[in-house]
Amino acid sequence: MTNDIAIRYCDEYLARHIAGIDKEFLKKAKEALQQEPKSEWQQDHEILKAYSDGANEVLDKIRAEIEQAYCKVTNDYDHGRNYGLYMAIQIIDKYKAEGSGEE
Repeated sequence: MTNDIAIRYCDEYLARHIAGIDKEFLKKAKEALQQEPKSEWQQDHEILKAYSDGANEVLDKIRAEIEQAYCKVTNDYDHGRNYGLYMAIQIIDKYKAEGSGEE
């Protein structure tokens, strides 16, 4: 079994939510910019933080959705599907750890 299955499942879940990431980013970025005037560096920092926070929220939702999709292993198809879902969760956890500097 390769990581291709995990990547396929991860891509499927990400594809469902990528528009939500963009909407949340734009909403938080707009809110940050509407507050009192700040230096360009502070604005950039707030926008990046809002994007990161929004992306992490969506990743948490995706991870929870993947965990719910986990099914009992009753045949080879289910075993392969569960392995793909397990690897998708590992990819999300690794991405979040890299993004937060927790490695």
